Amino acid sequence: GNGSRIHCIYCIFTRLAEYGLQIDRIIASPLQRTYKTAQMIASELNYPEENIVKDQDLVERGMGVCEGMLIEEVKIKYPDRNYPGMETIEELCARVKKVITRCEESYPDENILLVTHGGTVRALLTVLTQGIIPYSGNEAWLENGKMCLLEKQGSDWEILIKE
Repeated sequence: GNGSRIHCIYCIFTRLAEYGLQIDRIIASPLQRTYKTAQMIASELNYPEENIVKDQDLVERGMGVCEGMLIEEVKIKYPDRNYPGMETIEELCARVKKVITRCEESYPDENILLVTHGGTVRALLTVLTQGIIPYSGNEAWLENGKMCLLEKQGSDWEILIKE
């Protein structure tokens, strides 16, 4: 239900405060549940909801023919997880790299909160660490409601906090 998500959002909000983070901009996937999460975080941070930036490049990894199918159905039909038409990891990483570039160019001195999906977070971590954290490794995994704080150091990104 929604209870756990609200709890996670509360946790994110309290952790942002604990870390002394001031969020200047919220950029979110436009997909319904994720955008709703962004709205709830914005409300907690007194961030104007109309200032949330929707970024299509933050949507979850494209699953090809499995889009819209039930997980149980997918597992039966494609037990090898090789879904026809699925977005490749390379395509996903190229897509999220565009988000990073836009953030660097448009908001160079801002603290940005990205609200997105599991596969997209994996790709972001892979791109930002230049592959040091591989997409398929456990290090790239971030549970729902958890956060990762990265800071730009020169031309590199450094992970300060990863929950």
